[in-house]
Amino acid sequence: MPETVKMVAVFPVNSNGRGKADAFVTYETAREMVDARLATWSKGCKYLKLAKKTNEMFKTAPSLKPNVRIMDDYCEGKPYAVEIIESYKFKLAA
Repeated sequence: MPETVKMVAVFPVNSNGRGKADAFVTYETAREMVDARLATWSKGCKYLKLAKKTNEMFKTAPSLKPNVRIMDDYCEGKPYAVEIIESYKFKLAA
């Protein structure tokens, strides 16, 4: 017979606990998060609210335009910059 695992929903900062949760964690993990002050319990201890925003969700993608930084990286031989410049050369030749 499969065992059931009770999970706790984790919501972002200043959330009211409605909508889609950011993650689901076990009760043990939830207690560790509260002890480490990474999250706080809701009033009825039904879900967690994160204590602060994380930077992981808002990272920007690298630029695909051949700007000065990409040109410098191309001269140094960095692979992503070489691919960007080569794709622009192919586009201009066509």
